[in-house]
Amino acid sequence: MTSFNLSQPQPQPLPTIVVQLRGELGNHMSAIAHGYGLQLYALELFGLETKLLLRHQVMSDGITSNPKWIPTSQTLQRCFSFDDWDFSQGGRWEEFNTRKMQQENWLDFLELKLMSSVNGRRMKGLVFNDNQPVTTEDIHKGLESFMGALRKQDKKPTIPSFADISLPFLFSESIDNTVLVDRYWKYLRSFFTLDLSSSSCCGDEEPYPDESVFHFRNFATEMPNYKGTLQEATPNQTAFELFGHLGAGDKVAITSRFNNERLQLYVSAMRAREINVRVIEGQSGIQDFCFLTKARKELVGNFQSTFVFWAAILGNARKVLLYTVDNPSLKQRFGQTRRDRFQYQWNSDSLRYRVILQLIEYE
Repeated sequence: MTSFNLSQPQPQPLPTIVVQLRGELGNHMSAIAHGYGLQLYALELFGLETKLLLRHQVMSDGITSNPKWIPTSQTLQRCFSFDDWDFSQGGRWEEFNTRKMQQENWLDFLELKLMSSVNGRRMKGLVFNDNQPVTTEDIHKGLESFMGALRKQDKKPTIPSFADISLPFLFSESIDNTVLVDRYWKYLRSFFTLDLSSSSCCGDEEPYPDESVFHFRNFATEMPNYKGTLQEATPNQTAFELFGHLGAGDKVAITSRFNNERLQLYVSAMRAREINVRVIEGQSGIQDFCFLTKARKELVGNFQSTFVFWAAILGNARKVLLYTVDNPSLKQRFGQTRRDRFQYQWNSDSLRYRVILQLIEYE
């Protein structure tokens, strides 16, 4: 594969990819990875060098900052060598919205929609279909349209020479990036380098070499009224299916954002099978993340948790199972395409034989 160098100085301002951030650590990493993957793809296929700008999360009014971005950006700056990244540069309301309006008035409908396909948005008539997984073809089509817009000079609006955001600019707002992770996973592992020496990033606890590690996302505690696709395996499914290969005396370490009665049901189900279970407590979120990356025997978690997904991609567990419960909401929303999304088959040998994506039955 081509070797990329994105740091060479350029005589002209580089075309901009604005990355829309949202959520917390895992979602931030997914959004940044999508933008970085587009950057690598544009360079590999079209020889196009670009710059990334991060747009921090805003509320539904499109103006007010969502305060979640501040501690999350601080964690990324402190623990992933992102200390020189400006997490607000692409989110300055005046410039972003001015560029967005200029671009929408300048480019025609089809150009804008094709550029947006890098986020997996496909046109069906005049309506978006957002429930399809992002494919290589989507990304290629979107980048081709972006290349065409870069060549277009007819009626191009004038922007200040000191502008942060170029015109045209590409807006990256997807966190569905399995195809980009598949293609550029070695670059992404280097890009997201976790500081293992920092006690604020990695705690004292570490998985034992012969210990399975389970991340219990505990969606139901965080979102008690949620009725959508985010569902976890039951305690019995976890004990008899996800860890059915373990026997009496085998070890499991559990991390979770919430150590409550729900989590204890999972502990009890595994202990009933005489599995030795310990719950990792007293750590920060990033310390739990570090713990997951250090799993050596195996790592198990819910694929819809971007937190454990990135721990799986960046870690070195010999075996990873990322499951999704095939519940009615999932079937209704994604239909047959859910298998392409939630049972994605890696092309990279390094991922294909290590990280398994699996749909499990709804109970």
